[in-house]
Amino acid sequence: MYESTSAADPPPPPEYPPTVPHRVQGRGSLLVGIAGLILGLLLGATAVGVPWLVSRGDESSRPAGPLSVPERLGDFVHRDIAVAQTGGSADAEQAAQFVKADRKSSEWLSEAYGGVPAVVQGFTTSSDNSSFQLSAVRTLSPKPFVFYEDPKSIGLEKPQNEVVSFHGVDCVIYNSPTESSDESVYVLSCQRTSTALTVQIRDLNGDVGHDPHQVADLVDEAWDALA
Repeated sequence: MYESTSAADPPPPPEYPPTVPHRVQGRGSLLVGIAGLILGLLLGATAVGVPWLVSRGDESSRPAGPLSVPERLGDFVHRDIAVAQTGGSADAEQAAQFVKADRKSSEWLSEAYGGVPAVVQGFTTSSDNSSFQLSAVRTLSPKPFVFYEDPKSIGLEKPQNEVVSFHGVDCVIYNSPTESSDESVYVLSCQRTSTALTVQIRDLNGDVGHDPHQVADLVDEAWDALA
């Protein structure tokens, strides 16, 4: 004998845990979340400094116009002008080459600094054949530095390379250990910088290259014309 299942009572339905309604975030919770985000931003600004929040405003307030150096700095004039004034056809061709070189160098300098206005200009004087390159860019540049030297350890009075400052202009100079006259000082570069402008003179030739005070004065003169 066997038991028939047709007459048995149907099994009870399975029991499931009661459904908990999903809580929709209210307007008050959303405002709390936004407030927390703002607080996080403020704490981040505190960690890195307030300028992190206002840097874009500072950048937009900086002068953004092109840079145009004066034709004369002290006794120096643009090298293309000085050459063209001699009057020869070969001199005119050389002057054109100077103009092209300065224009291309200005473009490359601007590219190196992310596209900000920049200018490169060669200067010279006919009195003692001195010359230099001036560059300017509308942004901040790092201050120059030299590697540490201990001159006394090698029997020298001064380090061979050092940075000297003249009223805000930093000059990198080389002190020749084999010379004792004024010509023992060689100016490698002089620079003045701020958040909105950098002016530098380098590649010096002639007597001006032995006088860091004079080069610093030329940087200041160019600065006043460009600031």
